[in-house]
Amino acid sequence: MNAAVDEPRTRLRQSVYLLLICVATGAMLGRILAVDSIDKTAIQECRVAKGLDAKKKTLEKRGITVERLEEALAKEETRLRKAIRLQRPFLSAN
Repeated sequence: MNAAVDEPRTRLRQSVYLLLICVATGAMLGRILAVDSIDKTAIQECRVAKGLDAKKKTLEKRGITVERLEEALAKEETRLRKAIRLQRPFLSAN
């Protein structure tokens, strides 16, 4: 009689274990497949260059001197690099 009661519990426990294994495997594979090889440095540099070009055109329309233009572009480049930071320092589970 005891064995008859234990058999459904054993099957339930094994089913729950199997479900947990499947969920854990799916989560692990999802994280592995989410890693991509996009060149974020190139994208970041392109965005910075476009931003600097737009700022330069705006400043040239105002008729700013060359020295002030270079200073303004240097400040704008610093601001853009901070704002358009796409790269993470590393990819880790920690």
